[in-house]
Amino acid sequence: MPTAQGTESVVTVSDPSGFWSKTTLADLGCRPGATPSWVGGPGHGATADDAVINLLKRGLKLNGVTSPVVAATRASIGYADGMPQTWIATVAGKPYLTALVSGSSGNLTADPDALCAAN
Repeated sequence: MPTAQGTESVVTVSDPSGFWSKTTLADLGCRPGATPSWVGGPGHGATADDAVINLLKRGLKLNGVTSPVVAATRASIGYADGMPQTWIATVAGKPYLTALVSGSSGNLTADPDALCAAN
């Protein structure tokens, strides 16, 4: 099968206003591990907070045990105003899982992403 070859280009990306955050999930104490088993599908809401809260209310089951999620906060990674947004839910103050929020204002969806691996 023939292949097409193009010329190489050098692209320089500039972010003089510092909109991109180099922070990673690992920097925030969450090394992504296994994909969670979620009961009930994604969470929906008018705001990202509402979507994440509704997702967490649906219940996480890991090995058949429902886990209490105490808090969830937006992770300051990537573009601050961009989509999707990454959120980290914590149990007993420790990062437990990540959720991705996407959609448009007033119609947001939060989906489970990854369990944080034990440190």
